[in-house]
Amino acid sequence: MRALTRGRVYTKMEIPARPRGALHAGQTGSPPIWDSRKETSVMQSAFISLLTLALSSVSLRAQVVYGSIVGSVIDPTRSVIPNALVRLIHEATGAVRETKTDERGGFQVSGLQVGAYTLIVEHPDFKKYERKGIVLSPNERLGLEPIELELGAVAQTISVVAEGGTVQTATGDRSGIITGDQVENLTVINRDFAVLASLMPGVVMEPGAETQGFGGTAQFYVQGMRQTGNNITVDGLPAADLGNAYQVTTYLSMDAVAMVKIQVSSYQAEFGRKPGAGIQAVTRAGTRNYHGSGYFYARDDLFNANDFFNNRNGVPKPSYNYKIAGFNMGGPLYWPGKFNTAKKSLFFFASGEYLHERRPQPIRQVTMPTAAERQGDFSDSRDLNGNLITVRDPVNDRTPFPGNRVPASRFYTPMEKYLQLLPLPNFTDISISGRRYNYQVQESLEIPKHTETVRVDWNASAKTSIYLRFNNWWENIQGFAVPGGNADWGWLPSTYKNTSKTAVLSGTHILSPTTLLEASMGVNRHKELGPPQRQSDVDRLNRVKSGATIPQFYPENNPLNLVPQARFGGITGAANTTYEGRFPLRGTDTLFTWTANITHTRSPHTFKFGIWAERARNFEGNDGNFAGTIDFSRNANNPYNANHPYAQALLGLFYSYTESTRRPCEQGRSTLIEWFVQDNWKATRRLMLDFGVRFAWSQPYHSYRREEAGFAVDRYDPAKAVVLLAPYMQGNQRVARNPVTGQIFPNVAIGAIAPGVGDINNGLIDTAVERSFPAGLRYASWGVAPRFGFAYDPFGKGRTAVRGGFGFFHDTREPGNRALQSWRNPPYRRDPILYYGDLRTLLAMPSLDFPTAVSGFDANRKLPLTMNFSFGVQQYLVWGTILDVAYVGTLGRHLMQARNINASPFGTNFLPSSQDPTNPGHPLPASFLRPYPGYDDITYFAYDSTSNYNSLQTSANRQFARGLQFGATWTWSKAMNYADTVTSRISTLVNPRVWNYGRAGFDRTHVMKINWNWNLPNASRLVHNRLVRWTLDGWQSSGIATFQSGGPSGISVSVTTAADITGSPTDTAARPQLIGKPTLPRSERTFSRYFNTEAFAAPIIGTPGNAAKDLIRLPGVNSWDMSLLKNFKLPKEGWKLQIRVETYNTFNHPQFTTVDTHARFDGQGRQTNTRFGEITGSRLPRRMQFALRFTY
Repeated sequence: MRALTRGRVYTKMEIPARPRGALHAGQTGSPPIWDSRKETSVMQSAFISLLTLALSSVSLRAQVVYGSIVGSVIDPTRSVIPNALVRLIHEATGAVRETKTDERGGFQVSGLQVGAYTLIVEHPDFKKYERKGIVLSPNERLGLEPIELELGAVAQTISVVAEGGTVQTATGDRSGIITGDQVENLTVINRDFAVLASLMPGVVMEPGAETQGFGGTAQFYVQGMRQTGNNITVDGLPAADLGNAYQVTTYLSMDAVAMVKIQVSSYQAEFGRKPGAGIQAVTRAGTRNYHGSGYFYARDDLFNANDFFNNRNGVPKPSYNYKIAGFNMGGPLYWPGKFNTAKKSLFFFASGEYLHERRPQPIRQVTMPTAAERQGDFSDSRDLNGNLITVRDPVNDRTPFPGNRVPASRFYTPMEKYLQLLPLPNFTDISISGRRYNYQVQESLEIPKHTETVRVDWNASAKTSIYLRFNNWWENIQGFAVPGGNADWGWLPSTYKNTSKTAVLSGTHILSPTTLLEASMGVNRHKELGPPQRQSDVDRLNRVKSGATIPQFYPENNPLNLVPQARFGGITGAANTTYEGRFPLRGTDTLFTWTANITHTRSPHTFKFGIWAERARNFEGNDGNFAGTIDFSRNANNPYNANHPYAQALLGLFYSYTESTRRPCEQGRSTLIEWFVQDNWKATRRLMLDFGVRFAWSQPYHSYRREEAGFAVDRYDPAKAVVLLAPYMQGNQRVARNPVTGQIFPNVAIGAIAPGVGDINNGLIDTAVERSFPAGLRYASWGVAPRFGFAYDPFGKGRTAVRGGFGFFHDTREPGNRALQSWRNPPYRRDPILYYGDLRTLLAMPSLDFPTAVSGFDANRKLPLTMNFSFGVQQYLVWGTILDVAYVGTLGRHLMQARNINASPFGTNFLPSSQDPTNPGHPLPASFLRPYPGYDDITYFAYDSTSNYNSLQTSANRQFARGLQFGATWTWSKAMNYADTVTSRISTLVNPRVWNYGRAGFDRTHVMKINWNWNLPNASRLVHNRLVRWTLDGWQSSGIATFQSGGPSGISVSVTTAADITGSPTDTAARPQLIGKPTLPRSERTFSRYFNTEAFAAPIIGTPGNAAKDLIRLPGVNSWDMSLLKNFKLPKEGWKLQIRVETYNTFNHPQFTTVDTHARFDGQGRQTNTRFGEITGSRLPRRMQFALRFTY
């Protein structure tokens, strides 16, 4: 949080008394915000035309990142001084903005670029006042303490240097800034600016990966809200993946970040889109002087500590290598004597960062078919005990093949060719492998990455300023186990290319002395591609080129004509072959954004109006089982069972075959429009009130071709229900029978949908057919969000502020439909199954549809709503330090959550009507006992979840001054909810208030963060010589210390017997019976007994148990990330060399994460899991990073 600016006075004179309340000459009305004597240029007119064009466009928006500075001017008697000239000079670029104080002595300058400013105040009756180093952050309304002028001539100047921060007297929002010094010097292992949001109170963070890139984003939970509630922006442009709202896709170097503002609660109506934290990064801009740097960072396993569990198990440190190199430079763009000779109008900044990561993977061990087995010779094929696996002839009454050899004449040639595609065994020492594998492979993923940022700022005139910023990110993960990859042992190596290109055009224009226009537009295009590493790998697996010409039902879904997937169950470590359903992956997110705000000052009011629109396109690629899957697993019921999966493959006989009928893709589209009006009213000299309201219209993601479907309860007709193939005894054999026609099927078909009876799509809505139903299966929604805030300076000195606020905040940008599955519901995709067959006659076999899982939606969509409120006090202490103490609360309403509406009640299995007549003592399969026959789980998404959060938040912050910056925050809080995510399921069988309501998974009772950046005193102040200056001067220390409570956890349970605990065929997971206090005093906790394991018993048969959602706390965090820096001044002025040593988890304190919370009971009720209650996981051990930086 900001702290009160206090300064060192370099010129101080006695000030004669002036009668209190006296007025000064020249009093005027509303203050102008530009010099009206300057004429509008042609460039200004062109920019106005550009903004007008943007206003008429329907495609673009980016939230502006300008700020405003407000204050008042008084005399020594504390009387107001109207008509004083106020000038603000941007210290980096020299851009000047002017205004005059109003009749109340107040002033406001809006539309300011972020950065440090010099403030100059002049009045004929007083000495000139000058203050340097006033730092303005993104979207900040910075209130200065009253500026007191001294009587005297204007030629005399009072100079002040701003130190520390400012008590926030101009607004009631809860926000803070991460300054450029903090961005540059604080210890962040993956150089991700968003991690610095954790320095704010009310923020719970779980760390991400050790380097920037796909999946590396830290997880943030702010003020008790879901992770998807946060809005991370760069220069106002949203930076998150459209499919996963918490996954950042705009990566940039921390050296390209000027500062970061974090809004966490009670912010004003001009901010929307998401209800959680607004993490707003602003890129660096060029200045009047050329500046830049080059750097190199390196990490290696040589300097790392080993993991706690590796040490415990005698495992050496894994290979570890990261390298980061980069540069940045900026300055004026000018032509001496021709253009921009004063270096005040056009500037540039450019940066590039290049990373190389080698990510070691675990050893993967697989059982491949041996050379002999590929020839049909199974005479040495043995199980784990060394016993020969007998290969049987399925067409000869399952008698053993002579010599345990399959004759070549019986081979199905395409499958013979298929097995040749698998690598030969490379590890044959059974004394080590124990016959669990015969092939092993280990790889290190090679991951080159780079990011570039270019920004150009143009001060077109005193009234117009524009900047353009472009950022590029490129990442290429290569290997077996890549995101969106295939079988991780190397079946089809691929790459994962993750690229992001973003651009922002933003500007301000002064329309009149009291009116300012801010406009911005941007585009964020994120692509993910998953092509094969080599074309030769695709050719190798081509059906025709490989000779594995296995037939396929839907070849149009398989344009690369790849061989099918295969499962070889029944042997340990089988070489199953798999493809990612979207291979070769293609995905593209494109977000177009636009905004325009108008600020009008009419003292004592500052009105602001604005509109924001965005258009999102979310393409996630075609998905499905496109090549087909053949299952050759051993199964005693299969009449074609050869008793060895590789032998069965050679014979061409399968247990099952499945293939998707289509390969649909998500082509999501969504439009958001939000607009607002707000008033910042200086009600009195000490009281500032914020009033505002924000309106929103939000479309859910929907297919632009309306190719989506979902289940609707009111469309389900019991009279059209399908009939399932029922169990039936034919003689002494259990088979499946069509109850309508009497047709007999193999027993594996029990529970399949009887062909031709009922409506297989009963209850499903296809929006392409039912055009009256809304696209996206949910209606677009409206939202109205009032906001109120206040800031009261009780003593009128800017040293104390009583602040608070209340507001409604909507989540208008929901996650993409990939998580909700509407694009793959039937009829757009089904996965029929064929059982017990011969690949030679595959295409002639009839397939069966089994009940499938689908999703459905509450069409009457409500915008998820968060109400947050705060009340607190800020107080200036000493040394530029601000103390902030506040109560902050949040209520969540209309949050999305899921439930399975096709669940069977507890005890269903025990009913007489549920018994299987062909299998006495056992119930019918689950599909017969569900409320909606013909369907598996029906995941129904509705907007009826709630949450609440209450906290006491404190912070003490000092911005960098006199060589020291520090901050400390402590949050004491409680977060309660039903569901942590939009896809979290709540119970339909037990009252959710009992079963699901409790502490949120991200609840942390206590969170404390300490950060510091300290320039250590120079030893040369005591000993003056070159050696001392070179070795003992220029040392710097920085770091972040984290102390955090552990998260809540429940206890799961199972039994080793066949006992049916819940009696529900669909909800079999029970909780234990709680019979004691589950927690232990800290003094009694051990590695193997972290909680009281004797507090649990097996649940009573027929009940789900009585344990609550959360019973224990997992281990917390005690971590120090510290850096030691040595700065060397080089002979040329302004040049510096810096050596950095960074340590993460410096003291190598074990950071335990997980505990075995699964209780397993035998038939006598004894708990048999020997690891129950034992710690099982930990965070990273100590890491070290070395860096060399050159700055000029």
